[in-house]
Amino acid sequence: MAHGICPLKIIMLTDGARTNKTEKLKDRFTSRKAYNLMLRAPAEMLHELMALRVRAMRKGLWFKLLTPVERSICELAIRSLRAVRSRRLAGVLRAIMDKLVGYLKRSLQALARAWAIGSEMARIISLVASSWGHPRALEWARNPEFVTYLTITYANTPSYYRPQLSISWAT
Repeated sequence: MAHGICPLKIIMLTDGARTNKTEKLKDRFTSRKAYNLMLRAPAEMLHELMALRVRAMRKGLWFKLLTPVERSICELAIRSLRAVRSRRLAGVLRAIMDKLVGYLKRSLQALARAWAIGSEMARIISLVASSWGHPRALEWARNPEFVTYLTITYANTPSYYRPQLSISWAT
């Protein structure tokens, strides 16, 4: 390959004819995982970055989490590129995307933990009400509105008034 040509170019010309894309890429990458990421990365990385940007903006993480340099790299890549061909740029964008995904997953984990607390409280309350003879009390534990209500109530209750549960809010 001639010096100065980007090593991630998909179509390479040799002797005036196009060579097989997969053969050239397989020669360049040692692991199957790296090869599959390479095939997927140029076309889909920018779409994934745009989706992450929208989610991060909605959650308020775009400006809190990323530095101005990281934001400008993402913005320029989204606005000016059709595909990412540079290994260095792909690595930088992947690191930024990993940072965003990590923080977005944390908020989902907190939401799941809160839902588990509400479900546990709904189960306890429905068992007590059913032991008192309420005919439809066992249905309360499966009611999402009731679980949501108990979750919000638990979150807004001071810690010294909170009931002891098998699931902890801090875990």
